[in-house]
Amino acid sequence: MPGPLFVCGRVSWGYDSMSGMDDFEAYRAAARAGGVPDEAVELALELARPQVELSSSPGPDAVLAGRYGGWPSLPAEVEWEGYPDFVASVDCAALPRVFDFPFPAEGSLLFFADRRDTEGPESERGSGFVVYVGADAVVEERVPEDGEAVYGEPVSLFARSLWSLPMACDDVVAADEAGRGVYGRYRLDQWDERRGVAQVELLLGGYAYSPQDPPSTEGGEWVLLAQGQYGFRDEPDFVGCPFWSVRRGDLEVGDFSSAWMVMWSYH
Repeated sequence: MPGPLFVCGRVSWGYDSMSGMDDFEAYRAAARAGGVPDEAVELALELARPQVELSSSPGPDAVLAGRYGGWPSLPAEVEWEGYPDFVASVDCAALPRVFDFPFPAEGSLLFFADRRDTEGPESERGSGFVVYVGADAVVEERVPEDGEAVYGEPVSLFARSLWSLPMACDDVVAADEAGRGVYGRYRLDQWDERRGVAQVELLLGGYAYSPQDPPSTEGGEWVLLAQGQYGFRDEPDFVGCPFWSVRRGDLEVGDFSSAWMVMWSYH
């Protein structure tokens, strides 16, 4: 059931060019070397969407843009008593401005989800949500009364932009019967050399990478804000994959009330 994404402060939008993101030639070279015909290669690249990767391992073109784990910094009016668990925060102003949907130009986004139990209890706001905090908001680090840190010490996150390709079972592929056959036959989502979500802490925008069918966009009505992947504390053999989404129309007007999270898990 969708839960609210809390907005604390005014949201403004900003965009930059997509310079430095052209990895198409590398994809073409890898796919051609694997025997993929040119028309199939171009079919895949026409579907490519920009994405931002946040990793604790900085690369030469990455910028400091977030924090993973630790305790969240929240305004006093945001209620949070330790669950759902705090996953990560991102500094919107520090991120590459490459998104193909409106994304805050300033302030912070904080992501929450269950990291304790694959079938843990839901709070009144559901098993996960997102908080937007305006750049001028007064915040303080929030430590629950039990003082139980699920994630340990905070880790800095570094952002870089890249292209994202859909999985063969993604809505955008499934919607085109002819293209779906070509996409599956040549495994067109397998020829990019990007790191998967299992190798980074957080992905923003782009397509969903999922151990199961990706969450539906319902014909483009929903926009994927972010996705992660992590092990559960109480179920170490299980891996959780949270996906945070919001309605496109609401996002375009700065209304985050429809935002919600779906969690897939596997072992």
